[in-house]
Amino acid sequence: MINPTTCRGRRCVALLQTLSSIAYSVACLCIFIGLYPVLSAQALPMRTISTMPAAIVETSGLIYTRPNRLWTHNDSGGEPKLYEIDTTGAILRTVVVRGVTNIDWEDICQDAMGQVYVGDFGNNDNNRTNLVILKLPPLDSVVGDSVTPERIDFDYADQWAFPPADPLKNFDMEAFVAYGDSLYLFSKNRTVPFDGYTKLYRLPQAAGSYSAELIDSFYTGAGPMLSYWIAGAALNPQRNQLLLASYGRCFLFSCFQGADFFGGAVVERTWAFTQKEAVAWRDDTHLFVTDELLNQVLGGKLYEADMSALAQLPLAGLGPDTAHVGDTLQLTAPNNPGGSFLWSTGATTATVALTQSGSYWLQVTAPNGCVARDTITLSLLVQAPEATHAGLHVVCTPNPFSQQTHVHITCPAASDLQWRLRDALGNIVRAGAETLPPASMTVPTYDFVIGDALGAGLYLLEVKTIAGWAVTKLICL
Repeated sequence: MINPTTCRGRRCVALLQTLSSIAYSVACLCIFIGLYPVLSAQALPMRTISTMPAAIVETSGLIYTRPNRLWTHNDSGGEPKLYEIDTTGAILRTVVVRGVTNIDWEDICQDAMGQVYVGDFGNNDNNRTNLVILKLPPLDSVVGDSVTPERIDFDYADQWAFPPADPLKNFDMEAFVAYGDSLYLFSKNRTVPFDGYTKLYRLPQAAGSYSAELIDSFYTGAGPMLSYWIAGAALNPQRNQLLLASYGRCFLFSCFQGADFFGGAVVERTWAFTQKEAVAWRDDTHLFVTDELLNQVLGGKLYEADMSALAQLPLAGLGPDTAHVGDTLQLTAPNNPGGSFLWSTGATTATVALTQSGSYWLQVTAPNGCVARDTITLSLLVQAPEATHAGLHVVCTPNPFSQQTHVHITCPAASDLQWRLRDALGNIVRAGAETLPPASMTVPTYDFVIGDALGAGLYLLEVKTIAGWAVTKLICL
């Protein structure tokens, strides 16, 4: 082993640097190998698209503006430049941001109008007092090779020491998004010991000086820190799904109300461990990801992640309340790839067989954690075979010129009759009684009219003789 205290000269220094680089690369590779079996257990499907250009080895932010066009920038110490690249990794354009330096540019985002924000808020030591977000017009509209920004200067309303004590070091910032009229910043946790929380701050989008308001926090996990601190963020085009990224995993938030991101459903996915700090949605089902190049060994790539399995919102619609002719009805849930089901009967299958009238609900949980529920009221209308009624015969004849239906009943023996009409939900909507026909008639018959003002649909006519309710007949009005 070379002793650095006795080593002298340029060649020795170069050797030490080389050995240090090798050691660091080996350490990173060991971390990658050691974590990969765990991280790949629920890995997000990804493919490598291209290698990042040599001028952008520390890509730290990413936005997508038009087909096959992205904008990115370097991390701390880089030039104050924004680079437009295509999906082959070629630099198409470079725009200089005038009048500023790149102290620690950590992320870039755009609002619904295409205005761009660059976050110079990297704060590894938690001691910065010159935090700023640069506001720019839509980059595709910039004429020439430079642009002058507006400034959003800010501090944190809950930070009083620079730096704070180790357990409070949660004021580094490397991820943010624009939503509505505000900017939302997600902290990169550097607490010692690591407590696993990212804090959510809010700032106005207008130029000025502000104190960022702490509005929420989210527990990403206990560690290891590199795989659980937040280094990138992006909203999808519909702005109804938020992705937070760390080096080893990502968190997808869906079904949130307004900017209550952490109040929605969340799922966690892993990816191969590299220094991923930049994410941008291509569309609502695909995500671009870049990582920094570590000692010419790991990273330095542009990836595309397939989010289609997680983008599917749950579908639970069972249709309108219904009546069914028969003693059993099968209900089938809408197609929900990868989703899970729960019926009010306790069944967890996509299809359920129901044998009783009543109200039933279905709850569907999508792969992204979102939940939907629907309720249906079902009436099972069962008509017994006519032969079992010992000659009792019922004929219903709708009048084509009115909303009335004529009922003719032939009975094998003289008897007073009662009748009632039920709708498709089982409710009695009409009822009446028919008196005994004249004794001179050999075959007693009964004729009456079901009143009008009934809606079109399926009805159940029930007829009662002296022996009890003897016949049911389905009629369509």
